[in-house]
This record gives sequence, C-alpha cells and structure tokens, in this order.
Amino acid sequence: MNFKFKFFRLSSLVTALAVVAPSVAVANPALINSLEKTNAVVVKERGTGKVRFIGSNSPNGIQPFGQARRAIGNDRENARSFVRTYAPSFGVSNSDRDLTEFKSFKTDGLPTVKYQQRYNNIPIWGAEVNVNLDRSGNLLSMGGETVTVGNIDTNPKVTKAKAISTALRSVAKEYKVSESELKVSESELKIYQPGIVDPATGKAKLVWFVKIVSKKLLPIEQIVLVDAQNPDSIVLTFNNTHDARNRGTYYTPDNYYAYLACNETNRTSNCVSPPGTSDISKAHTYAGDAYNFYQRYHRRDSIDGFGMAIITVIDYSNPYCRDAKWLQTYMYFCGRFSLADDIVAHEYTHGVTQYTSGLIYEFEPGAINESFSDLWGEFVDQTNGKGSDAASLRWKLGEDAPGGAERDMKNPFKSKLRQPDKMTSPDYYLGSFSYDNGGVHINSGVNNKAVYLMTDGGFFNGRTVTGIGINKVAQIYYRAQTRLLTSGTRYYQLYNYINQSCNSLIGTSGITASNCAQVKNALLAVEMHIRRY
Repeated sequence: MNFKFKFFRLSSLVTALAVVAPSVAVANPALINSLEKTNAVVVKERGTGKVRFIGSNSPNGIQPFGQARRAIGNDRENARSFVRTYAPSFGVSNSDRDLTEFKSFKTDGLPTVKYQQRYNNIPIWGAEVNVNLDRSGNLLSMGGETVTVGNIDTNPKVTKAKAISTALRSVAKEYKVSESELKVSESELKIYQPGIVDPATGKAKLVWFVKIVSKKLLPIEQIVLVDAQNPDSIVLTFNNTHDARNRGTYYTPDNYYAYLACNETNRTSNCVSPPGTSDISKAHTYAGDAYNFYQRYHRRDSIDGFGMAIITVIDYSNPYCRDAKWLQTYMYFCGRFSLADDIVAHEYTHGVTQYTSGLIYEFEPGAINESFSDLWGEFVDQTNGKGSDAASLRWKLGEDAPGGAERDMKNPFKSKLRQPDKMTSPDYYLGSFSYDNGGVHINSGVNNKAVYLMTDGGFFNGRTVTGIGINKVAQIYYRAQTRLLTSGTRYYQLYNYINQSCNSLIGTSGITASNCAQVKNALLAVEMHIRRY
C-alpha cells in the first residue's frame, strides 16, 4: 500500500509537470488533417499553409478523435492545453513563452481566453489569439494573427523619454499646437511587424508605442511608433480618434472648459427627455438610447460593460467644425452633430470596441471598427422610435446631422464618400494610410452591405439572401466583437468569425442552422472570404 501511494503521487507529479512545462513543438500536419475530418472548420493562410482559424460547425465543441481533448482543470487550463496543441500550426512553436494570457471571461457560461504574442517578452502589435470553449471545456474556436519574427535587437538605443519627446514634437507640428497642450496617454516597447494590420512589407522593428492626447478638449488621440534604434525615425503615425446609464452631458464654448448641462439627477432647461430643441438635449437622450440598446439586447452595462460614466461633450467653440469622435473616455460632437441618433450611437460603439476587440484604427481593422459603429448606430436608430425614420431613410447614417446622410448601408456606392459593396469592387481602397487611415471610412462599406443583407434580405452579386432581423444579427455580431475578434482582424478573418459566432449561437435567441446559412450567404455575396492584402 505504501508503495502504491508513492507511485500515485509520483505519477501525479509527472502529470502536473506535463501541464505546466514550457511547450516547444512543431506543426503536425496529421493533427490538422484529423481535425478536418471532424465537425471542425480549418482555415489556412495561402502561400504559407499556416492555420489561421479553427472552428466548429455547430454549437458543440470539436471532437478531434482523441487529440487535444479538454484538460482536467479550469477554463484557463483547458484553453492553454488547446493552445499548446494547435499553436505550432499557427506558427508559434513555444506557446508557453510566446503567447501570454491577457484576458479571460465567460459570457452565457461560455469561456473565452485571449492571448498576446510576444517576442523576447515584448508584445507584437496586433498579434493575438483568441480561444473559445463550450460549457464542457471543449474547443469551440481558436483564431487570430501570429507572425514569425526574425532575429532583431530588443535592447532599445532610444530611451523612453527621447521617444516621447520625438512623438510630442511630431504631433504638435501636425496639429499646430504647443507641446504644452499635449500629454502622453501610453508609452511602451512593442514589435511592429509590417503586414499584420496594414498591407506594408518589410522586416520587424522594435518601436516605442506612444499615444498622445490633448490636455484640452481638442480631438487628438495620435498613435506614434518611434523607431527604438533611431530617435529621429517615426515608423508609423495616425490619429486614433474614432470619426457614452450614468450620463453626464457637457458643453464647451471655448474648447478649454467644459460645463455640465445635465446628468441623471440634475437636468436644466437645456437637457430634457424626450428630446427638446437643443443638440445638448438630444446628445443626452441618444446616449441613453445607445445604453438601453446594449443593455436590452446584450445585457451590457455601459461602454466598458461595468457601468462607466457616459460622458458627452458638445463643442460650440468653432462654428465651422463638422465632426463627431470617440476620445478614449468620452464622446465629442461639434455643434449640431448630436442631432442624429445614429451618429451618437456610432460614437458610443467606438467606445465599446475599445473595451472589447480593440480593433486598430487603420486599414481593414479600422474599416471593420467603423462598420461595427455604423451597424449598431443604425440598429439604435431603427429601434428607438426617435429621429427621422421614413422608409426612404432606412439604412442611411447621419440623416439628421448637418448636410444629411453620410453613408448608405444598403447601397454603399451611394455614400458621400463612395464605398465598395464587395471585396472585388473597384471602389475598394488599397492606398496608403496617409489618406483616411488606409480607407477606414471607405472599406467599411463591405460589412455594411453584408449587415443590410443579413437583416432585411435581398438579391446581390448573384445570391438571394433571406433576412433574419435585427435581434439575431445584433447577437451574432456582438458575440464576434466580444469573443472572437482580435485587434488586427481583417475581412477574410471576420468572415470566419461571423460564421462561427452564428454556429455557436444556434438554439439561443431563436437562431437556427437555416439562419446561419443565410448569414454565410450574405458574407459570400459581399465576397468577405477574399483576402485583398
């Protein structure tokens, strides 16, 4: 008996060590081939053959014939066991070292664990992997963007202080303001690998990731990537502002001081509900409508999901200002732009995106970011019973703002800034990030068209789609936004994530397998599976 007891303890120790020991492995094609013979969906990168997505065709987890079955442990241990098994096929041989967990949570009892890829313990910008499990701990999906970084020096020659100085000088010059009017919001070392988010090519670089914002109420949130080996070299820079039921609505006459107009318990004559005649009133009311939609349809408590204050600022300092933005912690509107309920909900959703998928605001991730704000903005518009709701205005964005509707989700090519309605459209933007951050307000038309088709149905690009309604489409996209997307998600990946989200929701919210067939039909109609770069 004594011998057996010792043997049991020793074998348990070996098992435990097997769970926590660093995993160094190579891709096993036979393992992936066996997955493809089950109920799994496996998507590989063209050219390299690296796996980019593993998903299930049903709401049940994948049954891989004895391979990588769930561990005997908690959700995080189960997720890590799948990462150890499949990460080599994604191009990450040492997943314990190079994929670090940064978030884990449950939604409706379904666990999600998110991982950041690192090189020499430095995060690679935009390289992330998400793992989703079913209630029994089996794998529902694993997907994201990973890269193989060559040998680079991760000891910076440029100090953080010097990089910040370079960034401040650059932003001050671009916006024609004094450096004293700016402040640093974030600064850390990262690896920039061209091609993860943007269509650029080249070798990876060590950079200082610096975010500069305004001390005043100026709409500045500039990302500056400073070469960590060359203090005078800026690798990339772009404005990250996205063109909020604890509400606080303010106005500023001088772009410096903001004055409270109303909150939940203190309403002045300028802030009443239902909307009065002023844009302060409507900003306050429509922010509440956005909150109510997310609470009703997604059980989300405010922008961050944890009841954060919903701050709105109306700027009267510049009569020529024509803008609306999300600025890290609050919504900003030029005078009269908060008259449109869909624009207010659009900016609110940029905040939700910041706290969920964190989509990077350039090229396709930025276009998806914009489209998500468009779709929830329009969903609020179509369900709150306020604003201009004539049938001819359905699916148009900003119809109540100065100048009228900016975008048309039903017919993207009729938008003021002509948009593509499919991936192969000649209107698809493939230029540099110097214009519209790489076309974020242009290429958003692809997903906008898909959402219209899913919701209302229609014939497009040789396919007839039967609509499934706002409620189901909202649930499908919200699950994808909060559980599947990574910060660098592109359209060909979004195609997999939306399909997976629908399959995982079969049997909930009235969603059926036939609904998911129509979702896939809409995505194929806009050719979202096609990779443009």
